[in-house]
Amino acid sequence: MASTTIDVFDHAVHTAQNWLAGITRRFGDGDRHAAHRILRAWLHTLRDRLPAAVAADFAAQLPELFRGAFYDGWQPGRAPVKYGPEQYRRRFALEAQIPVDEVDTAAAVVTAELRDRMSPGQVDQVLEVLPDPIRRILRGPAETGERAEPPVHREPDVAELDPDQLARAARRNTELLIAASLHDPW
Repeated sequence: MASTTIDVFDHAVHTAQNWLAGITRRFGDGDRHAAHRILRAWLHTLRDRLPAAVAADFAAQLPELFRGAFYDGWQPGRAPVKYGPEQYRRRFALEAQIPVDEVDTAAAVVTAELRDRMSPGQVDQVLEVLPDPIRRILRGPAETGERAEPPVHREPDVAELDPDQLARAARRNTELLIAASLHDPW
């Protein structure tokens, strides 16, 4: 029985590593931790903008470890949180720890990888629930005919950050640093 439990955990970790490796390859910089932050930001900003039932249906398609990240801190009674494209970009940038002007490209990288990994049409079906300006952010410059540049992982301008969001991001980063110091999970 113990070996079955270990096999289940090994499979969950292996699946998450494969998905994250795909995102990391698309960024081309080899920074798995940055790719993980960007994926979490993608998941959280999408989740918060979706109706609760749609968010839960989408989460069911995710690997177990990413499903946990998706639900981390979620308040389904507040869903969907209504905010426009600029606030969406700021929220994404804060959590991903990238400049706001790199959000569209970073979001498009994750969207492309998830399209390749999930059931056909699953990502596009969820994106159709969103207002067009938010959907364009997640689809990125490639689908709108703009030139896409790979994002450079820099800290966002702290002056733009909401204090509560900054505190949550700091707490998450501390947790990641502690986990990384114990072992390299990815």
